[in-house]
Amino acid sequence: MSWWIGDKVKTKAGKFGIYAGKNPEGKAKVKIGDKILIVAHERLTLVKDEESMDWDAFHEELRQHDLKLEAKAGPKGKINHKKYQIDLHIESFAPHLQNENAIRILDIQIEKFEAFIEEAFKNRRNPVTIIHGRGEGVLRKQIWAMLESDPRVSLKKLINNDGAVEVWFNYFI
Repeated sequence: MSWWIGDKVKTKAGKFGIYAGKNPEGKAKVKIGDKILIVAHERLTLVKDEESMDWDAFHEELRQHDLKLEAKAGPKGKINHKKYQIDLHIESFAPHLQNENAIRILDIQIEKFEAFIEEAFKNRRNPVTIIHGRGEGVLRKQIWAMLESDPRVSLKKLINNDGAVEVWFNYFI
């Protein structure tokens, strides 16, 4: 079978990824998240667009991989799963605007959120955390509505007693 760079593939072990060409030994390079897996071409199958992927299993596999890395790294090299996060409380990034009109503050928070999501997706960050706070729920509702309509978002879950959301992206779209 001839493979094209960018083809969606599945390994015999059940891992989904993107075909990224051949290595110097002629084996297939498969991009899974931000990692490259080297496998024999005969251990790959092409994923058809209509084939559904078990996203929960995929994300759990990524988490387990990170936990294994964390265990190897020891306490000094601990992986911070919350590293890619944004706090949308106005006092955290623009304290001089705390007394502004609530609508203006909401507009600024939404701009920050949109820029963060773009940067996170572009740099293939998974997961990312968005701290929207509890408050009256205006910002939370807006954030969730935007996440619901974003086709790049594959999974989102509330964390921190409804004050934050963890977001996972689908890079296979």
